[in-house]
Amino acid sequence: MPDPDLALIYGYSCSTHGLLPWHTRTTEFLMLPLYVSITVKDFAYILERYNKCVQRYGK
Repeated sequence: MPDPDLALIYGYSCSTHGLLPWHTRTTEFLMLPLYVSITVKDFAYILERYNKCVQRYGK
């Protein structure tokens, strides 16, 4: 199973419930406003933000 790369967080608290501890070091967490549903435009914007992220592994 590959490591997760993107985690979308709904709500007010950041929780890693459901992710294994070794997955969190390679995962980019992006916060979303509390929506009932998300539009395609919002999802595309989130993917653009994720595309600009660079993981440096502490460097």
